[in-house]
Amino acid sequence: MSEGNVSPDIRTQFKALNIPPRSFQAGGVYLTKDPNVLMPGRNHIEDKPRLVIAMGNQQILEDPLEPVISVIPITTVNSDSGQDLQVNAGTANLNKNSYLKTGMLQPILKTDLDKCIGVMDNSTFEQLKSTVLMTLGFFD
Repeated sequence: MSEGNVSPDIRTQFKALNIPPRSFQAGGVYLTKDPNVLMPGRNHIEDKPRLVIAMGNQQILEDPLEPVISVIPITTVNSDSGQDLQVNAGTANLNKNSYLKTGMLQPILKTDLDKCIGVMDNSTFEQLKSTVLMTLGFFD
């Protein structure tokens, strides 16, 4: 994770506390532990990593003082809910065809996210944002 646009003063304070500033990119695909993500109707596996996509205002995603960001879980199982956006293997370095669970947009602590494995291309990310807005009922 990069240090983004963290001011030198804040960077120094974090360094003194041995806390690396956490900065994320909208459309970035990150790893987290499976229990950190709410996926109703399924059992969590303690050691299993879960892929999620960071969503939200880029300034908030880069702000080291903001502890929470929004994420969308990624799965390889299609629920036919009408709220899933399918993406092909290779998109953002995903190794399998996957479904972005837009109906499960949720907050997560930045400290619960691990490394970035890839970033959605602009076209896919714009499609994802439109799907999220439709899922939330902002337009048809």
